[in-house]
Amino acid sequence: MLAPTVWAMALWLWLGASESDGALVCGLAEAYAKGLEHKLLLTLLLPPEPLAEGEGDPAAKALSREFKYRQTLGYELLPSARVKAAGMSPAGHVGAAAIISAEFPRAVAICEAALGKAGNAQSQSLFESYARLQQLRGQAVSIPAGTAATSEQTSRVVGVIEAVSRGSGGETELRQAMSILKGLPLVNVELWAKLARAAAQAKAWAVALECCQAAAAVMPTGFELSSVETPAEIPEINANGWFWLAVSEAVHGQATLALVRPDAQDDLCQLSLRKVALDSFVVAARFAGFVKKADMVEHVVRMAWTAAQPFMRKPLLRVAIVSPLRSLVRTLNQHSAMDRHFQVMINVVLLEALASGRMWAEALSAVDDAIRSIPSRSLHRPLWTWKSYCLAQSGRNVLSEMGRTKEYTPECQSHAWVVLSHHSAARYDQLLSLQRSLQAVAQQQWNKADYLMEYAEWLISSGQNDGETAEDVLLSAADALLEFDVGE
Repeated sequence: MLAPTVWAMALWLWLGASESDGALVCGLAEAYAKGLEHKLLLTLLLPPEPLAEGEGDPAAKALSREFKYRQTLGYELLPSARVKAAGMSPAGHVGAAAIISAEFPRAVAICEAALGKAGNAQSQSLFESYARLQQLRGQAVSIPAGTAATSEQTSRVVGVIEAVSRGSGGETELRQAMSILKGLPLVNVELWAKLARAAAQAKAWAVALECCQAAAAVMPTGFELSSVETPAEIPEINANGWFWLAVSEAVHGQATLALVRPDAQDDLCQLSLRKVALDSFVVAARFAGFVKKADMVEHVVRMAWTAAQPFMRKPLLRVAIVSPLRSLVRTLNQHSAMDRHFQVMINVVLLEALASGRMWAEALSAVDDAIRSIPSRSLHRPLWTWKSYCLAQSGRNVLSEMGRTKEYTPECQSHAWVVLSHHSAARYDQLLSLQRSLQAVAQQQWNKADYLMEYAEWLISSGQNDGETAEDVLLSAADALLEFDVGE
């Protein structure tokens, strides 16, 4: 699969600098390097192919093995493979060691030649791929001869990022890279964000925060990150810029959260830090939404939930985070989530915060938005629980709103009516809601018995039992269970 690319690269690199397109040279070399890196990582992650009769060399088998998207069992895309193979050593793996020995020297030579011929082409991403190959083969990353001055500076930064990401560098190297970036004429938001991410991986939180602040300097004068609602407000920043700003703000939130010290800080200090982290996560999710990175939005919202949990202990604390929760949930609902259960849960968290502030109208609007955003009706029960509660508190036309439950299963309808009865102030409304709950499950004996017992309990607790009524209802519940048990 890689042979045609190798021959194409040999042709392009053979051409003189005056005849070759630097950007195309870099692009082809990068594709080849990433393809080889991907092959190595999949070899590490997946079990080796069984040797056929007559085949005695597992190394040769690994060299000839092909991995195909949606065909090879256990196939991972390159970004995912990098994460899953982190910490795995190629040296102790027969197939991986064979690939490094046989194919990596040629790939490294191609990258070095391409970097030398790049001219004015942007070679940063190629150098990243080159650095990864060198790191995987256990070699030091050096700047190839002939690399342009600006490219050489950014390449040094990339080398530090790759080294720190793989555990072979620390704060000293990170600060050296920061000095290089500060000397560039323009703010390189991508490299600042990557450097911040590498610092966070190394738990150099102070460096990570400084890098995030430097990345934010890309904003034009007069604009704050938190004030940007749409990418059209700042056309100078392209999609790539918004993505890396999202990464930077996510790291800023993560680094701020890492500063929380429960044993050394009082509650106010801890909550203040968590609130700052939440604000960063809000911006990160919004910017990820700008470039339609739904997986990143979900990841950021999960980190935000970690930061928000201590606020859920008391009503006043819940009210304090309504604003960031509102923004995070709106962004998540706009782009959906792979984990729909998590999406329901975080919507319920927002509803709980709004209810703590008695913001009934906004809570009803939020629950309607959640129901629209989550297509699976089987997940709507907790949302309807909150809608019933908010309706009971808001004084709106309850019957009209509750009529929409007819689209759901009888169990969901009945549950919603019971919740409404629990939170209605007037006894007439309580009675009507309980009767509607019984009507919804009239044909389901096993559910009908539960709601008959609920009705009997209400009759007794509300003082509406006239002596025989509650007993009659309980007998009806027993009959319903008996009918279900014998199948009548």
